[in-house]
Amino acid sequence: MDKHCVAVTGSTRGLGFALADAFLEAGCAVVVSGRTESSVGECIEKLRSTHPNARVMGVAADVGCLADVEGLFAAATAAFGRVDLWINNAGIGGHPVPLVELTATEIADVVAANLTGTMNGCIVALAGMQKQQTTGQIFNTEGFGSNGMKRNGMAIYGATKQAIRYFTRSVVKEVAGGPVRVGTIIPGIVVSDMLAEQYRRASPRRRGLYSAFADLPETIAADLVPRLLTNQEHGAVISWLSPADMAGRVLRPKYKKRGLLAALDAPSEDSERVGSGAPG
Repeated sequence: MDKHCVAVTGSTRGLGFALADAFLEAGCAVVVSGRTESSVGECIEKLRSTHPNARVMGVAADVGCLADVEGLFAAATAAFGRVDLWINNAGIGGHPVPLVELTATEIADVVAANLTGTMNGCIVALAGMQKQQTTGQIFNTEGFGSNGMKRNGMAIYGATKQAIRYFTRSVVKEVAGGPVRVGTIIPGIVVSDMLAEQYRRASPRRRGLYSAFADLPETIAADLVPRLLTNQEHGAVISWLSPADMAGRVLRPKYKKRGLLAALDAPSEDSERVGSGAPG
């Protein structure tokens, strides 16, 4: 039997893909998801190229649609018998522009993917894990704005992430004492398409901050996954950068990760933007 069966929403690229890859490396069965059949197929092919004996399957799902999320959980249990760990990672950043420049559709898409998708994931995973009559874990992913930090062009994205913090803490209180543990992932500033767009627009000073604090998805995932798999705490906050880490990087302003600036300057291969987190 696999160590765990893990489902990661929004896992065809970015941090979600890196988490899926790291969970497979740890010996877990993994269920990936994305919004299109083609993205899911490409993701599975890529994962199997590096993990040929891995147990991995995928489902195309729009997390903003409750029925799609229910289908994802059902497919996971049909394939692997149970879901032990569910990670609500799916999200989009939208364009980092002033609020009045956003269309109603763009706003609705961000809210549906980030906030409604997280709520749907919790509803489905909680109900499904309770029916399994086994222990389980659900983690929601925070991001920029969850700690109240504000920046021009981030009103909608930040609002969804702050709402996720409130929502998660409420669910933690609601299900305390039950078989399902609920917690939060704070991934820090993840190198992503959204961050790349912000980086290209940023002042030299802010570029320096991104260089100091941003990390590649695979670096972050390699740290988070063992801690997620061994967590025994209800209401846990699994954070990539601790306050001490952040202070250390501030004191070393020339801190750079090889290839980071090139990754941020590189043109996006996909028009779909995946939101980066921020220290919470």
